[in-house]
Amino acid sequence: MAPPNDAGHPPARSNNLSKAAAVLGAAGLLLYIMGVKRRHRLDNERETAEARRSERRDG
Repeated sequence: MAPPNDAGHPPARSNNLSKAAAVLGAAGLLLYIMGVKRRHRLDNERETAEARRSERRDG
């Protein structure tokens, strides 16, 4: 890492990198949550369809 500038702060590049990492991490978390919700929705739809088919066969 580069030495601090005259004000004693790290260079702006490391700050930008940490912001970019935070944004990418948040985006990844959002995509993960959306994928889990989608999987649960598809599972529920599949179970509902199977229940309807079995009711038709039995009924």
